Amino acid sequence: MPDLITIVEKFIQYKEFILSERFVWFSVFVILTTVAYYLKQNTPLIVFSLVSIILFVNGTILYPWEKVYFNKINETIDNYDYDKSKELIENTPFLISYSSKVKYDLLKIQYYLTFESDPKNLFKSVESLKNKYLLSINDEEIKFVLSKINIYKRFENIKLIQELLEQIDSSKLKGSNLLSYKLAESFLLEYNGDIAQAKDLLISLLDSNDIDKVLLYNAIGRLDELQSNYKQAIIYYEKSFEYLEKKPQAKYFHTVLHNLIIVNTRVGGINKSKEWLHTYESMLDKNNLSQYLEFLNTQLLLARQLRDRVLLLESYSNMSIFIEPKLDEDRWMAHFSSKLRMSFNDGVNFDENLISAKNLFPKIKSLEFPKNYLISKEIFYILKSLDEHGKLGPMKDFYLEIIQYLTSFVKTIHEHKKQLPDLALIEQFSWLSEENLLMKLYLSQELKKSNFENLFADIEQMKQYSVTYKNQYLTVKANMMIVDEFIAYSKGLGSKFKDDFEQKAIQALKDAEPITLENKNNPRYFEFFIPTAYYYTELFKNKDKAREYVELFESKRISVEQYAQWQRFYYDSVLKALK
Repeated sequence: MPDLITIVEKFIQYKEFILSERFVWFSVFVILTTVAYYLKQNTPLIVFSLVSIILFVNGTILYPWEKVYFNKINETIDNYDYDKSKELIENTPFLISYSSKVKYDLLKIQYYLTFESDPKNLFKSVESLKNKYLLSINDEEIKFVLSKINIYKRFENIKLIQELLEQIDSSKLKGSNLLSYKLAESFLLEYNGDIAQAKDLLISLLDSNDIDKVLLYNAIGRLDELQSNYKQAIIYYEKSFEYLEKKPQAKYFHTVLHNLIIVNTRVGGINKSKEWLHTYESMLDKNNLSQYLEFLNTQLLLARQLRDRVLLLESYSNMSIFIEPKLDEDRWMAHFSSKLRMSFNDGVNFDENLISAKNLFPKIKSLEFPKNYLISKEIFYILKSLDEHGKLGPMKDFYLEIIQYLTSFVKTIHEHKKQLPDLALIEQFSWLSEENLLMKLYLSQELKKSNFENLFADIEQMKQYSVTYKNQYLTVKANMMIVDEFIAYSKGLGSKFKDDFEQKAIQALKDAEPITLENKNNPRYFEFFIPTAYYYTELFKNKDKAREYVELFESKRISVEQYAQWQRFYYDSVLKALK
């Protein structure tokens, strides 16, 4: 009886292991082996022992062909090769071992984080791993937790990042796991405004031999850049590049070289920026569309920053010649949407691209959701801007057609939003914004108090969502939307209810401003400086406060050409008001 009790206790202790999909058959054959041993059945003993060994090995190792397959995926991701990575991910060989199925899901997360933005694919992989029995001895458990943290960083779910970090004993981590953990810790410190501590945390890793120094030095440099320590940032970025040059990994080209190119412009190093651009170009594989497109995007940013028209036109020309002919129809349509927006902002071949958009509209409508909606929305904003400046001309009918088409998505977007993972904060916020846009389209057709109340209610929901998940950036963004919408519609509102909404707008600006100023060195918040200056001129006629924000923006040494047309309009309006 005591033996039986002991067996039951052991079963309870290892119940999860024994009954897991990974080891249940191994456990069965261990039991059969034990029974055969006590019954002195030699042949069954040998057979059951061999089967037990095979099943245990199957649950704990990767077979040689599986290792080859996963090494290929890692190589293509390191090479920033979207097409080859996608092909390998979608065409898996015969995976037998349980470890290979875990490894596959972990690599899928890495692939999606590198190349794709659809949160549903990421969270499907997470759900798949949730249902698998993970081992700690081969880092499966910790890699899964760290993968979730990286996903929540992507979608800026601060609350859940904090919760997951608290589950990890960092003293047991090393190598890439330790770096991933420390980067997440640093991310939270930075987010909470303690950039100096975030930097110190990463500097403490510099003596570690098994840490990715490219990623580490780049992260430290970025924190110096946040503090406007541009010269020190350049030193760290250059150290990052030294390691990258020794062991080139294309997935880091854009991150490291982009930073070197742009930050040098902040200290007046125009020639140096162009030298780094040439270095970047010399290292990339121009046959790799993902690599080349990232380079051209950086070249465009530099051209705008320097207001170099020749370089700007060269970037557009290279996109047309070397990128666009190689894209499949799906990727080409997405690229065209971005190209249309950029050509509008940059004034390059815009008329030609707008005519193409009109001609392509039947094909755009035939695309799957959300691509059909998102491309149509890009066209809408451009036509809306033309209309506001009295430049719509013969495109009026097309503009009305676009509006009608967008309003047909109300139910589709509502259903899409319900299918999104609740934890994908940025994505949830983004689609709340789209519902907000459709509400505004109704407002434009019928400007009445109830519609306006609904508009503000939607934005307040967005604001509350960001507060719940402790995302300050989105909180500011929602508050700015409240102010922006009031100013946009204030002229059409009757005095009967204008005052009520004006108070909402004033309060929203008051709520946003402290957070903006707390994060004034964070590049993500730079986009709020010009709108805030504009709101002070419009709401309060306060030129002094407006001037403060203009000067704050200009101190960052960023060309207004980097921003969308509406930001440039606000900037010009403020400058006129300050004269």
